[in-house]
Amino acid sequence: MEFKKRLGECLNFIPKDLERIAYFPFLGDQAGIKKYLIENDISPMKRFKIQSFYRQARYIEKEKDSIIELLTYGLSDDRFSDPFQRLEYKEKIERIGEDFWKNLFSLNLAMASKNHPWLTQLIKNLGQTSPYFFEVYGPSFSENERKMVRDYILELIEKVKDRTDDELRIKVLARKVSQLGKTEDFQEIADELDAQWSLSELRDLFQNPLWKNEYFDFWYSLIKERTTQAEVDSKLRSVLTGPLVSSAHFSQLWVFDSYLPANKKVRKALYSRLEEKWSKGDMLDTYQILELLKMAPIKSAMSKKVSDLNRANFQLTREFFIRLLNSGRSSQFALYQLYRLGDKDSDHLWWLVL
Repeated sequence: MEFKKRLGECLNFIPKDLERIAYFPFLGDQAGIKKYLIENDISPMKRFKIQSFYRQARYIEKEKDSIIELLTYGLSDDRFSDPFQRLEYKEKIERIGEDFWKNLFSLNLAMASKNHPWLTQLIKNLGQTSPYFFEVYGPSFSENERKMVRDYILELIEKVKDRTDDELRIKVLARKVSQLGKTEDFQEIADELDAQWSLSELRDLFQNPLWKNEYFDFWYSLIKERTTQAEVDSKLRSVLTGPLVSSAHFSQLWVFDSYLPANKKVRKALYSRLEEKWSKGDMLDTYQILELLKMAPIKSAMSKKVSDLNRANFQLTREFFIRLLNSGRSSQFALYQLYRLGDKDSDHLWWLVL
């Protein structure tokens, strides 16, 4: 019944004049779409808006094509044995905007050049990827493309595992990628590489001076469902210090979405990081901040520090998803969230066909 109700709401959401969107042909270039819009009596102002959507959608599509090209490049050592081939491969990597993909594909270059410090740093960087990465930055892969990504990552991590004795970081990387994928097929990566820890092992890692600082958010993500809230809070309280919060990768600070210690130095460091990142406007960081603002104490404190954050979370969130949609990234995720927020602007639906 709930599904039928929501389906009915969606059908009511689509105005009759949007039938032209449903039958929109793929015309392939800017001139073709302009001609189509003129022939269908779309107003000049709306034509300009739709054409800007189209340009951005093609830009994101080209970036996705670059990712697919590197996925199909292969992992054979022969592909990376020649310095000129490695240079060409590096240039292909530079066409991609997001650090996750750059770090992932650069693993091949680090192994080929036998640069172990670089390899270790890349593994560490990947292990600290934001849990919201695929939601916000996509791109939207088809089912077959997702399987291609999964198979490539599994084979790549297995190759890295054979080239390094850094077993713990390899396990973290495998489990982290499984979490990012958020589907059962990606869980196979963690299963294949035995990226599992017992509760006692997780407790020990929270005590280890190196690992508790480097991956505190990761250990927290694993332990929070396996013990009492009191123990989870105690573990975080023991590791979260002002200096750590100030120096940690910003993506790791998602842990404050459900826990905020009373320690004033920790809060001061957190609020300072949030203020800095909000001013820069990075899409991924902004989404993480919006998630943290759901915590009343964080919302209250940040509203006093940043006047823009004094507005209702609803307004801030709606503006973010419109911005995300217009960026061409994760358009389906953005459309879904806007609909949930009650934003039924029919112009948004052009993203479904462009």
